[in-house]
Amino acid sequence: MSFILSSGKQEVRIRRPMMNSAGMLGFSDELRNVIDLGAFGAFITNPVSLHGRNPAHGPRLVEHQHTVLLHTGLPNPGLARVLELHQTRWSRMQLPVILHVIANDRDEMTSIVDRLEAADAVHALEVGLQNEDHEHDCRIFTAACTGMLPAIARVPITTPIDHALRLEQIGAAAIVLGPPRGTLIHDGEIVSGRLYGPGLQAQLMHACLRLIGMLKCPLIAGSGLFSRASAEQLLAAGIAGIQLDTVLWTDPGSFFDPPLSSSQEV
Repeated sequence: MSFILSSGKQEVRIRRPMMNSAGMLGFSDELRNVIDLGAFGAFITNPVSLHGRNPAHGPRLVEHQHTVLLHTGLPNPGLARVLELHQTRWSRMQLPVILHVIANDRDEMTSIVDRLEAADAVHALEVGLQNEDHEHDCRIFTAACTGMLPAIARVPITTPIDHALRLEQIGAAAIVLGPPRGTLIHDGEIVSGRLYGPGLQAQLMHACLRLIGMLKCPLIAGSGLFSRASAEQLLAAGIAGIQLDTVLWTDPGSFFDPPLSSSQEV
């Protein structure tokens, strides 16, 4: 019914397979009156960078068939301010808090890891990787694994198997198959961002089934899950957990009544 995230130096047990995806529910428990956080095995924060980031200019949401493209710029006030505002709230949440972090290079990631060594309310890191330059991803993720906290690698569902296996070798406590990037034209403007929606479910299941049995660390399905039946099939097949994204905005009830559970033990 649970799985463990381990850095080899510190570990955290995730007691339920269901989590939110980064960027869906805020930085802490802002939406606790809308979403039952008690149904989750862990809470994933909005993306956080070392320095503050402003919202993206231009269109931020573009619909296309059964997907939506989000182009937000990953706005956040920076790590120090996020910790100042949310550490106390995290400590009251009664479930592990996983900080989703983004870094431009190895030095930024090293600074993030050093700053988090004293953040008692953070239980693990989830590192957002782009899959555009694998060597660059590996340098950043190597820095993420130098600290005490377990480091999760979130990669797009289009990531090659070899890259996922290499991230595990570096020290990934888990691999999350997250949203892929895409580009659309909206009102004559080219917009790039991350893709979400039920149109990705077939790609997600294909990517999961390719990796199940190849990884020793937990595998988490983190994009395009809009069907409880599909989530249950993937859990039965061997994934450790799921992350829900925009279904939390449109139809969370199917996963919460009753809360999704799993017989898998990792």
